[in-house]
Amino acid sequence: EPFLRAEHFAQASLTVQTRCAMCHTHEPAWSGIFEAPKDVILDSDIAIANRAHDIAIQAGYAHAMPPGNATGMTAEERALIVAWFREGSGR
Repeated sequence: EPFLRAEHFAQASLTVQTRCAMCHTHEPAWSGIFEAPKDVILDSDIAIANRAHDIAIQAGYAHAMPPGNATGMTAEERALIVAWFREGSGR
């Protein structure tokens, strides 16, 4: 899996786990969220790698996630996600 081997994977995974996985997990910890939105689970390295494209689009490029930037994702973290996606996809 190229996304798992990408240079920035460890940092991107940590970002997703700290900014996204509180909702995108089997048992969300975010108040008012009772199931993972759109059934997207991002609580493991494999799950994150498998959703690389969606993560890059929603959090890296479009800034649609997290909604209203509720978790305070920084511009640097978004750029890191884009860099990781580009490395893994060969773009």
